[in-house]
Amino acid sequence: MDAAKLLSNLLVALTPMFQRHVEAALMQTRMTREKHLFDVFRLTVGFVDLVGFTSWSQQLSSDELAAALNEFERVAGDVVTRHGARVVKNIGDAVMFIALDPVAACEVALELCGWVGAHPVLTELRGAVGIGDVLSRDGDYYGPVVNIAARAVKEAEPGGVVVTADVAKAVDASFTTTALGEPELRGVAERVAL
Repeated sequence: MDAAKLLSNLLVALTPMFQRHVEAALMQTRMTREKHLFDVFRLTVGFVDLVGFTSWSQQLSSDELAAALNEFERVAGDVVTRHGARVVKNIGDAVMFIALDPVAACEVALELCGWVGAHPVLTELRGAVGIGDVLSRDGDYYGPVVNIAARAVKEAEPGGVVVTADVAKAVDASFTTTALGEPELRGVAERVAL
């Protein structure tokens, strides 16, 4: 049992190191290219965000908060990876991830919302998923789709996930969706159907 646990912990520790190694190799190959050149990919971008983090975190000791957040980040990494997606970054009380498959991205967000909802300490989680062309450099992703997903997460009900109309169309055979209209998203000029 201890050997299995040690192996599991080793894989958790080595995976980010391997990702950084690959990202460093990519960065070295870019040194001969134009400095401001980005790669462009069509990806599904997801965000999950702990609801009411500020007030919730003030109810915990520093040790309790650290333990809960460490567990959340570990489980989020496991769930994202298991669905063939990749964590881009942990942003305080949120996680940004990417996937090639919009169904996988929605499964990640829903599974994490369910896990956090059942957690004895964590507050609820909500998510948002968008799809489209993104700019990529140094392991991070940029562009309108990223901005829309990051802002749309605030439109989700606690425990729920909102998706853009393009994602809803792409996952139609796998999920039932309900149109929420076109809410105004902070910092996004045009209305987006969710």
